[in-house]
Amino acid sequence: MPAAIQVGQTITATPTEANPLGPVTIVPADISWAVDNPALASFVVDPATGIATFTGLADGVANVTVTDTKYNLTFTDTLTVSTAPPPPPTSIGITWGTPA
Repeated sequence: MPAAIQVGQTITATPTEANPLGPVTIVPADISWAVDNPALASFVVDPATGIATFTGLADGVANVTVTDTKYNLTFTDTLTVSTAPPPPPTSIGITWGTPA
Protein backbone atom coordinates (compact mmCIF):
# COMPACT_ATOMS: atom_id res chain seq x y z
CA MET A 1 0.00 0.00 0.00
CA PRO A 2 1.51 3.35 -0.99
CA ALA A 3 2.50 5.82 1.73
CA ALA A 4 2.73 9.60 1.88
CA ILE A 5 4.71 11.96 4.11
CA GLN A 6 5.74 15.60 4.11
CA VAL A 7 9.26 16.94 3.75
CA GLY A 8 11.00 16.48 7.10
CA GLN A 9 8.60 13.79 8.34
CA THR A 10 9.56 10.18 8.93
CA ILE A 11 7.69 6.92 8.42
CA THR A 12 8.62 3.34 9.20
CA ALA A 13 8.39 0.43 6.77
CA THR A 14 8.20 -3.10 8.13
CA PRO A 15 9.02 -6.03 5.87
CA THR A 16 6.45 -8.83 5.96
CA GLU A 17 6.57 -12.30 4.42
CA ALA A 18 4.14 -15.17 4.17
CA ASN A 19 3.86 -18.66 2.73
CA PRO A 20 0.70 -20.74 2.10
CA LEU A 21 0.55 -21.53 5.83
CA GLY A 22 0.59 -17.88 6.92
CA PRO A 23 3.08 -15.25 8.11
CA VAL A 24 6.79 -16.09 8.17
CA THR A 25 9.28 -14.66 10.66
CA ILE A 26 11.67 -12.18 9.02
CA VAL A 27 15.43 -12.72 9.29
CA PRO A 28 16.70 -9.11 9.44
CA ALA A 29 20.13 -10.01 8.03
CA ASP A 30 18.42 -11.22 4.83
CA ILE A 31 16.50 -7.98 4.24
CA SER A 32 17.76 -5.11 2.10
CA TRP A 33 16.08 -1.83 1.22
CA ALA A 34 16.51 0.56 -1.73
CA VAL A 35 14.96 3.83 -2.89
CA ASP A 36 15.14 4.76 -6.59
CA ASN A 37 15.59 8.49 -5.97
CA PRO A 38 17.66 9.28 -2.85
CA ALA A 39 17.08 13.01 -3.43
CA LEU A 40 13.43 12.49 -2.41
CA ALA A 41 13.80 10.20 0.60
CA SER A 42 16.57 8.79 2.76
CA PHE A 43 16.38 5.78 5.04
CA VAL A 44 18.11 3.95 7.87
CA VAL A 45 17.55 0.29 8.72
CA ASP A 46 17.42 -1.17 12.21
CA PRO A 47 19.67 -4.24 11.88
CA ALA A 48 17.89 -5.97 14.77
CA THR A 49 14.46 -5.85 13.10
CA GLY A 50 14.93 -5.08 9.40
CA ILE A 51 12.55 -2.14 9.80
CA ALA A 52 13.47 0.91 7.71
CA THR A 53 12.74 4.50 8.73
CA PHE A 54 12.31 6.85 5.76
CA THR A 55 12.67 10.64 5.89
CA GLY A 56 11.09 12.92 3.29
CA LEU A 57 13.65 15.21 1.66
CA ALA A 58 11.95 16.80 -1.37
CA ASP A 59 8.67 16.77 -3.32
CA GLY A 60 8.11 13.76 -5.53
CA VAL A 61 7.32 10.06 -5.71
CA ALA A 62 10.00 7.50 -4.86
CA ASN A 63 9.86 3.78 -5.50
CA VAL A 64 10.90 1.84 -2.40
CA THR A 65 12.03 -1.76 -2.79
CA VAL A 66 12.50 -4.38 -0.09
CA THR A 67 14.32 -7.62 -0.90
CA ASP A 68 14.79 -10.89 0.95
CA THR A 69 18.22 -11.82 -0.37
CA LYS A 70 18.05 -15.42 0.89
CA TYR A 71 14.85 -16.30 -0.97
CA ASN A 72 15.20 -13.75 -3.80
CA LEU A 73 11.85 -12.12 -3.01
CA THR A 74 11.29 -8.49 -3.97
CA PHE A 75 8.46 -6.02 -3.47
CA THR A 76 8.25 -2.38 -4.59
CA ASP A 77 5.83 0.30 -3.41
CA THR A 78 5.64 4.08 -3.66
CA LEU A 79 6.38 6.79 -1.13
CA THR A 80 5.01 10.24 -2.00
CA VAL A 81 6.79 13.19 -0.40
CA SER A 82 5.21 16.65 -0.41
CA THR A 83 6.02 20.05 1.00
CA ALA A 84 4.14 20.83 4.17
CA PRO A 85 1.34 23.34 3.68
CA PRO A 86 1.92 26.74 5.25
CA PRO A 87 0.55 27.14 8.77
CA PRO A 88 -2.90 28.74 9.09
CA PRO A 89 -3.11 32.46 9.89
CA THR A 90 -2.87 33.40 13.54
CA SER A 91 -3.82 37.06 13.26
CA ILE A 92 -5.78 39.45 11.06
CA GLY A 93 -5.42 43.14 10.35
CA ILE A 94 -6.24 45.92 7.90
CA THR A 95 -3.91 47.57 5.47
CA TRP A 96 -5.31 50.95 4.34
CA GLY A 97 -4.78 52.24 0.87
CA THR A 98 -3.55 55.72 0.01
CA PRO A 99 -6.26 58.40 0.25
CA ALA A 100 -7.51 59.59 -3.12
